[in-house]
Order: sequence, then structure tokens, then C-alpha cells
Amino acid sequence: MVGGTVKAIVRSLDDDASLIAQGQENNLRLDPSFIEKSLFIKEMQESGYKPNVIQDALGLTRQGVSNHRVVIEQLPEGLVQLIGPAHGIGRRQWGDLAALSKKIDLVNTAKEVIAALPDDTPSADKFQAVYSACSNKARSDKKQANRSLTSVVKDGDGSSVGTLTVDQKTIAIKITKKDNPEFGQWIEERAEAALLKLFEQWRNESGSGS
Repeated sequence: MVGGTVKAIVRSLDDDASLIAQGQENNLRLDPSFIEKSLFIKEMQESGYKPNVIQDALGLTRQGVSNHRVVIEQLPEGLVQLIGPAHGIGRRQWGDLAALSKKIDLVNTAKEVIAALPDDTPSADKFQAVYSACSNKARSDKKQANRSLTSVVKDGDGSSVGTLTVDQKTIAIKITKKDNPEFGQWIEERAEAALLKLFEQWRNESGSGS
């Protein structure tokens, strides 16, 4: 030890100053990822810290804080903990993953994907694997939802009268005039009245007209 007297100045910091000091130290020493900063922002906002204090703590602009907050608020609870800090994965990639939460269950998909990966898989690679699986699942579900079912309507003799096509958005009845021109002409002349009659019948049976 070095002999002699050492003078020290002890200064107490209020909560705001303490947060700013902590955030600045973490930025310099730990180089937090985008999602780590997002979690920090969320925690500080929930603790009641003012926006300008959070901005100073992380060295971000008001828009920068907003960009982080928008993404973290869209992600389901527990997803970030499954993936980890994911250094190198930025706002756009996390935002793309967050957008898929409206279409599929991100957390359960992530659990399945990560369980199949080696334990030492880097966090950024976990993100990429989860994002790829979620994107593929969303596309598959969309194709399934857009798939239509068409059936041929036949008369008592087995002759085709027309087709009925049903999908997620529409119900279509199609009569081919070439195959049955007289019936096609008859339907054309009465289709509007027939549709209105069916609609009125539905309202009466369902009670929607009351």
C-alpha cells in the first residue's frame, strides 16, 4: 500500500442521474444489442422515468427511443428471453419478426426451433433460425387460408348444372352457358331476384331482420 492520506469526494446521485450513469456505462462497457436496449427502455418507462432521462442514458434521440419501443411492444412476452441478446440483429429484422406475431404463435414456434438447435448456438443464429421458421409457417398458413374448394353440382341424371366455389372471402356459383345455354339464360334473367329472395329467407330464419 502507498502511505499517506487520500482525499475522496463522495457525491450522491438522484434516481435520474443514477440511471443516466448506469446506461452510459453499460453502453461503453457492454455494447448492448438493439433488443437489449429495447428491454432497458421498456423497463425504465414502466418504472416511470421521463423520456429525456432514458434518451440521455442510452445516448439516443427521441425517435431512436421510439423505434426501440415500437418493436419491443409488438413482441410477445418471453420471446426475447428464448432468443437472447442477438448481437448484430437490428431494428428492421426484429421488426419483421414482430410483424409475424399477428399471423402465428411466435413463442411456441421459437421453442420448437430452439429446442432442436445445439446448446451452444449463438443468439444471433437462434434469431435467424426462428425468423426463418416463422416466415415459412406464415406463408404456409396464408396459402392454406387462400385455398378454395370447388364442387360440381349435378342434377338427378348426373349431368353438370354448374359449380360452387368457396374460399375464405367469397362464395361463387358458376353456370357455363356453353354447356347449358337455355338454363344459363334463365338464370341470368332471374339471378338478382333469386339472390334477394334467398337473402330475405335467411333474414327471416335467422331473425336478423327484427
